[in-house]
Amino acid sequence: MHNLLKIVSFLALAGISWAQTCVQNTNCFNGACEAYDFCACGSGYSNSDNCLAATSYCPGQWANVSQLTTANYPTLDTTYSGVRQGNLKIRVTSPLVNGREATFLYLADPVLYPGCALGNWTKSFLDTPDCAEQYDLDLSWVDAVNCGFVEDLSEAGFASYTNNLFVKHKDMISNFRGTPVYRDTIHTFPVVIKFKTSVTVDTALNVFAPVNLLAAITRQTYDPVTSSGVIEFTTSLQWPFELSAATLNGVPVQLNVTLGSNAISCPATAGAACDQLYTLSVTPDQACSLSGNYQLSFTVVCRGSPADCPLDTATASATVTGVVNSENFCAGLSLNIGLSGSLAVYGDNAFAVDKNDFLHGQVAYFQATLSTDNTATIVDSAIVEVRITDGTTSKYLRSSSAPTASGLSVGLADMDAASTASQPAFQLTPNNDVFTVPVDGQVQFTVFATIDVSYTGNLKKRFVMKRQIQPGSQNAETNALVLVAGPASASGSAASSQESSDVLAPASSSTLVPFLALALF
Repeated sequence: MHNLLKIVSFLALAGISWAQTCVQNTNCFNGACEAYDFCACGSGYSNSDNCLAATSYCPGQWANVSQLTTANYPTLDTTYSGVRQGNLKIRVTSPLVNGREATFLYLADPVLYPGCALGNWTKSFLDTPDCAEQYDLDLSWVDAVNCGFVEDLSEAGFASYTNNLFVKHKDMISNFRGTPVYRDTIHTFPVVIKFKTSVTVDTALNVFAPVNLLAAITRQTYDPVTSSGVIEFTTSLQWPFELSAATLNGVPVQLNVTLGSNAISCPATAGAACDQLYTLSVTPDQACSLSGNYQLSFTVVCRGSPADCPLDTATASATVTGVVNSENFCAGLSLNIGLSGSLAVYGDNAFAVDKNDFLHGQVAYFQATLSTDNTATIVDSAIVEVRITDGTTSKYLRSSSAPTASGLSVGLADMDAASTASQPAFQLTPNNDVFTVPVDGQVQFTVFATIDVSYTGNLKKRFVMKRQIQPGSQNAETNALVLVAGPASASGSAASSQESSDVLAPASSSTLVPFLALALF
């Protein structure tokens, strides 16, 4: 109201004198000087330099001025007006009126904001049946935001900017006893520009437990009749893995060893283990014992769909070393069988390949795509919250832009070098403390990320959205992540936090007629 009173006061003062010369435009024919010395043309005239260009549109169809009835008011084109490609565009139409000596348009007080007055508007004419003058404002939002807009951040997830558009008409009403009588009419249009400043996106990962290869020497024999021995290794892998391309990497000296293999049970059935048998045929060459280290190397592959396989070059191999202690069959019988095993875990930072299935220790990379319905330009973004859930328990890895203990545990970090404004990225490395998976099992997790954005014109909004996926929400939901694990020597537990159910309420709106309200998503 204070700004409106200032505008009204200013326009009232400006109406006292309607000189035909302006500081910026020496000769203002068929018009009047506006507050900042631009030439405001009368109805039917154009060219802000001198108002000499007259229109021949709608002959005989112009409206007239009545002494005791106000009419011929302007209208705001809310369909055309908006923010597009970083520019504020406003369109006002006003009837062609006989006796209308000047039209002034102000987005803000022209004294306080001189660059936002009539000089930024262009004028054109509409012929029959409209018979009107059309005024268009096309102003960079970076400049327009400084034209009296008031910022309002009270609505969660939005930055609103309010202002008033003033249109003043100067009409010649009559001549009272030799004195010209004018009517000043000021029309006010509220303008609200609303930018959505925060969006939550999510994606899914299938996180597998590490490849858990169980191996044992299940047979060791020596036949004195054939002077040959047999050593068998039995292996077991959890779903969806199996061993292939077995090779001998090392055997004891003075022994000739050949390798054969066959599957005991390795079905392509989800959840089924793969048990395989590897047979070493041993022929001593001057040796009196089978004792020594036998090392087998394998390629690890997946059963089922290749698209669901989490393996890569760093995790697609395995090694088993068996230590055999045998009798000295040249001298007598001595049997000493020792059992042992080992487990190797591999991680990789491959990023370009679409991948939903991960093992513990593998780095998982996340990327977000931002837009607007081409009503504004995103210039910056920040990931302020990261949360995971297995459908029952939620854990926050980042909260209010700061990593939690769980986030530090999995190495949560922004990928600044790989990020853009509309595609921010981050990475983490699942482990069993945070992405808890039962032995020989797999678990589906959902990962949520909250992102704050900034728009062209230094429009920045710091808002941590606490909105979960609910029907009708604007979250992008991900697929899941599956972990597979084998037997462990010790059991452990992971801390958990109860999943939040905060939901962002729908944005409220108020009605102003005419009213320009733009929501930028």
